Amino acid sequence: MIVEELYDALIEAGASEEKARAASRAIADMQGHFTDIRTDISELRSEVRRDISELRSEVRRNIPEFRSDVEGRLRLHDWMLGTNHD
Repeated sequence: MIVEELYDALIEAGASEEKARAASRAIADMQGHFTDIRTDISELRSEVRRDISELRSEVRRNIPEFRSDVEGRLRLHDWMLGTNHD
């Protein structure tokens, strides 16, 4: 595959058909690489969003348990400090 506009412009500028065709193919290949990169970035973005969503859900599920544990420890510490009071 070649980029016809580039090929035509190179021929008009005096490049040989061989060089114009090679340059046009190189540009077409680069366009394909950029398309692949865009696809990879889009897939990565979707994975990151999914991972963040799963993390948020897990945090929300575990907050009540964590909060209960912290409150229990604070009550224990309050009791311990109260019994050590002069």
